[in-house]
Amino acid sequence: MHTDGIIMPKALGETALEERNAFRGWTLNKTNGKVYDKGVNLSEIVIDLSRYSVIKNYDLYAVFQSESVYDNVTDNKYFNFTYSQTGYPIINLNPELANTLVGKITLPAKNDKGEYIQGIGTMMAIERNSPIGLNITHIFFEKNNEYKYVEKSAFDNIKNTEDLH
Repeated sequence: MHTDGIIMPKALGETALEERNAFRGWTLNKTNGKVYDKGVNLSEIVIDLSRYSVIKNYDLYAVFQSESVYDNVTDNKYFNFTYSQTGYPIINLNPELANTLVGKITLPAKNDKGEYIQGIGTMMAIERNSPIGLNITHIFFEKNNEYKYVEKSAFDNIKNTEDLH
């Protein structure tokens, strides 16, 4: 696939349930644009785009690496953290960024204040027919989480979710 100078690997391949192919950066070498196994040092493959002039067109090839879904928890910027009526921390998807999440996500154990999250609210507090969240396929929970409550409709609006783990 070739879009706007960005060439993606033809197939990212199937992954084990608790594995995902994480984007690591760009390369100028077509043969380096692929998925690498865990542990491969990518420092000589991935380029620093800030060192390249913007006055020239470049073909960029995406570099991915296999990782456990537990290695990198989904960044807190993708979530809104609130409190229940009884005062415990709750996690919800940030509707402004939710549509940028693709594939397998891992919910953090702590909120942006470092408090353990104890509940999951309506992950998609938006209209039922909204396209937001359509690219999320699996939801995992960070190890050592303290989730005690999941709202009944928490995942109703995440239409393509296959599994919760």
